[in-house]
Amino acid sequence: MSVLEKVKELREVTGAGMQDCKNALKENDNNIEKSIDYLRKKGVLKAAKKSSRDAAEGLIIVGENLKIDNSTVKDSIVNLVSKIGENIKLRRFKNIKKNDLKTGFYIHNKASDTAGKIISVIRYKSKEEKSKKLADNVCMHIAAMSPMALDEKGLDKNFIEKEKKIIEEQLDKKEKKPEILEKIISGKLNKAISENTLLNQSWVIDQDLTVKKAIEKFNKDNDDNFEIIDFHKFKVGEGIEIKKMDFSEEVKSLTK
Repeated sequence: MSVLEKVKELREVTGAGMQDCKNALKENDNNIEKSIDYLRKKGVLKAAKKSSRDAAEGLIIVGENLKIDNSTVKDSIVNLVSKIGENIKLRRFKNIKKNDLKTGFYIHNKASDTAGKIISVIRYKSKEEKSKKLADNVCMHIAAMSPMALDEKGLDKNFIEKEKKIIEEQLDKKEKKPEILEKIISGKLNKAISENTLLNQSWVIDQDLTVKKAIEKFNKDNDDNFEIIDFHKFKVGEGIEIKKMDFSEEVKSLTK
């Protein structure tokens, strides 16, 4: 069996990285069994090596007063990676302060009552307990429709300018008066803004209403002052480019 074949076998047995397997074999006279023991003893080192790999899978977690017993977050993650042999990264987090506001959340593709593949959260004002159902439905809407901002004021100006430029380039300007063109551009731009702002999107519960109109209706029917202050949405792997490399490509990368 060649060295490369042994590297491949050791990698398949242990799940360790290519370089770890190569080093283990080198340190143990290319003996597979000794190399397996060597890698087990290097559990923490294995975790550190794996941290360079892509981590595009995982879960989003939402909760209050989350604690890790007598350990830092960093140490807890390293210990867990060493134990299960998979790369785990705390990629991002958001501390959402209530500040006398109410909060609601929705979890899509649930793994538990506090974790899933997509989580959306809102902070809102309300004087009625029954508004919780509306808040949960708004969070479900956010998970499904992915608004970029609460309203037009929250949209990035670059986004609006880019949309306007695209609309202008797509228009057939032949035999159209400037004022007609401006009206068409304005209409299409307003549509783009509506489709990307939460309050102006069509309400997932009733497509005949916008989210704003649905809230106004709720407030009128329940003598409430429900108002969304802000929202957040997290999706597992969002923004990560997954790099795939087959075995032969990994071997080539090690010989460079």
